[in-house]
Amino acid sequence: MEQPEPAALLGDALLPEIIASIPRLDPERKIGLRNKGFFLHMPDIAGWGAAVSRLASPDDVQSAFSDLTSSFAQVQLAHPDVFPIPLVHTVTAPGAMRVLLAYVPEELHLPSFIAMWQANAALLSSFVQPRPKEIAPDTDQPRLTEPELRERAVEHGDQHVIKLTEACLREHALRPDHRFLLLAERLMEKVPPFFRGAARHAAPAT
Repeated sequence: MEQPEPAALLGDALLPEIIASIPRLDPERKIGLRNKGFFLHMPDIAGWGAAVSRLASPDDVQSAFSDLTSSFAQVQLAHPDVFPIPLVHTVTAPGAMRVLLAYVPEELHLPSFIAMWQANAALLSSFVQPRPKEIAPDTDQPRLTEPELRERAVEHGDQHVIKLTEACLREHALRPDHRFLLLAERLMEKVPPFFRGAARHAAPAT
């Protein structure tokens, strides 16, 4: 879906502080879960485009991607009561885009980052209401080591748990931040495990 704002950053605001200023969708507005998070509703949020465009244009796109993923790891940690699956993509999608940068022309690196920032801002606006801890670093420490996270994610089996764990471990390796590990650990606690043998052991149809 086409983004509602041009691929340009016009301000001097930085992550994660700018997150607090991004307007949010009215919680009273009834929009189906499958339709939330897309750009379709962003023009209806007063000031959304201007707020998103206030982010400063980065000098280093790789560093900017680390700022983006760590900031949205914190957003997810600050909203443990929000349905987690949509927000998973605020880390996995930018992490995947970072990998793709090696295969796209350099002149598209900044527009790619801007696209990910706008997409993350749209998910933020759609699913979460502001809280002080959105931008305050989480001080809790993960209980599992990186090898344990890999093993537990595979055992868990849910696709979102696996892809978030992989993305978090990759982002953590590029810029160590305990919040990546903590986020992967907490998603495993929220999402029911996928039992591969469930269908095989299900009762026969009558």
